[in-house]
Amino acid sequence: LSPLESRLMDLIWAAGHATAESLTQALGGELTNASVRTLLRRMERKGFLTHHTEGREFVYAPVIDRAAAGRSALTRVVQHFY
Repeated sequence: LSPLESRLMDLIWAAGHATAESLTQALGGELTNASVRTLLRRMERKGFLTHHTEGREFVYAPVIDRAAAGRSALTRVVQHFY
């Protein structure tokens, strides 16, 4: 995950689920809602998130837990350098 994606995942893991709007607010306007939605779609394609629809909003939830993501990242670093 990119640094921004990691920040979003941290927020989603902490809350259990989130919308693009709630994440935009949590970031204090650092990113636009459109940018957050783009990152969420990328993270979903990578297999980190899933979503369901509530009304007109997508609610995103983690597919993997924080520990599994950490192990995966560590494995990639080790494979890259060794």
